[in-house]
Amino acid sequence: MVCFCRAFGTVHINSIDTKNQKISSLAGKVGIVFQYPEVQLFAETVYDDIAFGPKNIGLDNIEQRAREAAEFAGISEKLLQKSPFELSGGEQRRAAIAGVIAMDPEILVLDEPSVGLDPYAKKDILNKIREYHEVRQNTVIMVSHDVDIVAEYADKILVLDNGKVVRYGTCEEVFGDVGADSISALPEITKIFRELKNRGYDVSTNVYTIEQAKREIMRKMGNVGTDQCVGPHRNIF
Repeated sequence: MVCFCRAFGTVHINSIDTKNQKISSLAGKVGIVFQYPEVQLFAETVYDDIAFGPKNIGLDNIEQRAREAAEFAGISEKLLQKSPFELSGGEQRRAAIAGVIAMDPEILVLDEPSVGLDPYAKKDILNKIREYHEVRQNTVIMVSHDVDIVAEYADKILVLDNGKVVRYGTCEEVFGDVGADSISALPEITKIFRELKNRGYDVSTNVYTIEQAKREIMRKMGNVGTDQCVGPHRNIF
């Protein structure tokens, strides 16, 4: 469990006040992927960079950990032998994520993990992070301004405004009819369904993802098959 004290930015991890803790004592508990991956890449090769973390905190099976983390993040053998500074922005982000994943932290914190990635790479890495969470049962904290990503991938959402907590809860509690008016940003699909409601259509406005939108449209159309209801544009779903 991670707790944040709003007054002075104090962080407690499993009831431990980190203020008086050595960084080395927390390295195996919390792994952080920065918004700008080049800030945390430094080694001569990508492999060395990924292997540094687990080696530095005294873990075993370093090579296995590094290669499994690289595979998880979609880094090829060829890229492992390159300098991290020869990589593209998206590849650097994958390398930074792999370097933290290799340490298998209890708590994984990602700051804007999808920035700089094209739509396909974004979906791929976010699905992998969700898979990591489901398999390892570790805590994942993702910081993002992209509310569409938040709506699709988060179990719980904490909305901050100038350091103050505005809303906290499930997707429905934050983006639903009760909480939506207290925040400044909503998922695009939620905006569409709220506008449909305003125009007189009898639809639910508690819709936050494309899959939910699909189910709501199908419900309104009497559960007609997807191919029948959208014709040549069925890939809209």
